[in-house]
Amino acid sequence: MALGPRIYSRLATTIPADQNSGALSVSSLPPAISSADADKLIREDSPVVGPSDAPVTIVEFADFQCPFCEESFPVIRSLMSIYEGKLRFVYRQFPVVSLHPDAPLAAEASLCAAAQDMFLIYHDKLFLNQSALDQTSLERYAVQVGMNSQTFNTCLTNHQQQSAVARDVVDGTALGVRGTPTWFINGHKIEGAIPADLFRKIIEVFITTQ
Repeated sequence: MALGPRIYSRLATTIPADQNSGALSVSSLPPAISSADADKLIREDSPVVGPSDAPVTIVEFADFQCPFCEESFPVIRSLMSIYEGKLRFVYRQFPVVSLHPDAPLAAEASLCAAAQDMFLIYHDKLFLNQSALDQTSLERYAVQVGMNSQTFNTCLTNHQQQSAVARDVVDGTALGVRGTPTWFINGHKIEGAIPADLFRKIIEVFITTQ
């Protein structure tokens, strides 16, 4: 029987070192997605932080109630600071509704925030308050981060971003996303929470081989 979407508790992709040098290399990583699937990885309206010409692009399919997505978010924030100008971060929605009933609305809320150019600060706010993602709380967080609350509340109440969330789930499924967090680092899919030191090694591989 096929398994439904899951929450990864740790790194679920085996990444061996190069057999000759013992170091991590691009060839150590899972194969990159095909060019035919590239349009599903980043959409024109996907929340993006970092320059478009950065040598490393990290796309995360995540769920705002996923505990290991929450565990990963400070790692990403740290990497964005360390590799400023060299790293582009793209967030895609993949709420696992069977496990996290509030995740779909939180996903919509984050895109309502993105419409006001406040995605990242709101993204952080949601992960820092993961246990309270009901509509009242989502609206309160919008006020706390300085959004136009009327615009935000209208967006959320009218489910203006619901179709965008659904599209992300369709894209993720087509790309083989089976659970959260799932990462695509320069198109190479890695499942599960990636330790910070391994994240840095992977980023360095792409920076040094560009």
